[in-house]
Formats: sequence, C-alpha cells, structure tokens
Amino acid sequence: NASSTGADIRVTESDEVTETAFELVSFATTTTRGELHFMADALATTSTSTFYIYYGNATATAYTATDTYGRNNVWTQYNAVYHMDEGSGTRTNSTGGTNLSVAGSISGTTGKIGTGSDANTGGTNYLYGEDGSTFDITANLMMSAWVQIQTQPALNTEKFLIGKDTGGANQRSYVMNYYDSAGTKQLRQGVSKSGNFSTNAVYSQITYRDWE
Repeated sequence: NASSTGADIRVTESDEVTETAFELVSFATTTTRGELHFMADALATTSTSTFYIYYGNATATAYTATDTYGRNNVWTQYNAVYHMDEGSGTRTNSTGGTNLSVAGSISGTTGKIGTGSDANTGGTNYLYGEDGSTFDITANLMMSAWVQIQTQPALNTEKFLIGKDTGGANQRSYVMNYYDSAGTKQLRQGVSKSGNFSTNAVYSQITYRDWE
C-alpha cells in the first residue's frame, strides 16, 4: 500500500526505470482517490503510451517542488497553474511562479476535479497575484479554466473571471469575462498589446468549461 501522504509514489516511463516529474495534488488512502499530473516524455498518436506508478517503499521521501522529478518540472511550459485545492488562504502556483493571495473571502468548494475556489458574491472577493514575470507575458498566450457561473451579471455589466492589464512594452493584457449585452449573455475573451500583432501568429486561445 502507498503511504498515507503519498511520499513513496513515483512515476516512470515505459521502461519501468526512467523516472519522470510528477505533481501529487491530492491523495487519500481512505477514499483511494487523488489527483496526479506527470510530464510524459512522449505520447504516441497511433498506439497506447504506457507509464507506471510505483509505491510501497516505506523509506521513500517525497520530492520537493524544485527537485528534478518534483512538481515544478511538470509545468515548465506554463507561466501559471492553479489547482485551487487549498480550500483557503494562498493558492499555490504549481510552476513555482507567483502565488495568488485572497482579497475579501474566498472559500473552498467542490470543484470539477477535486477542490475549487468559491468567490461567493464576487465583487470585493477575488484572488490576485503581484505584478511580475509570471503574468507579464510578451509571447503567445493561452488560458484555460473550469468555471461555474453562480449569479448572472446585471444588465449591460460584466463579471471578470480572469484578467490582467498591460504593464509594459509589448506585454499582453488579457481577459475572460461573462457579460450581459442588453439582456444577451456573452462569454468574452480577448488579448491586446501595444503596437501591432505579428501576422500569421496565434496569440490567444481561451478554453471555457461550465458545469451544473
């Protein structure tokens, strides 16, 4: 059996020897449920890719976030990854970048995967990160989020889901919001920058998921 903390868990490639970086977001032996992400060395397009999860070494200790096979190295191609599993307080950026702090009251709630964050009435309740390299994006940009709408925006107003104002030369400003346009509800997203966008380039792809 795995240890109650999951400290003995390891992930290997198909040779059953070569380890790969992984993040254990949550783990419970009592419910036999958890959330784990790992860095695949490659994924086949026409056949099954095999990876192995090992556990049961009583002397094993958990990797730290910055270890070779630790959390941060799962997300090297990302600026920010927030699982929102903390339930309260600071929300950790799994890339090792800027964490999110709480303004007002943000509670934990059941999410699409594991735990999520509930802004309750919104407005003065939100999560925020200090300006810096995590959010100051000057290259291509993609955002993705699971979102559950709890209250509707008033007529001709919007509810911000994700957003950042530009803070310097060539930095992108980006936003995802829920908008009421004369009674018609719109999920809107966009990205902008100072100067011209390069032609024949994709700058923004935003994915939205809503569940009841």
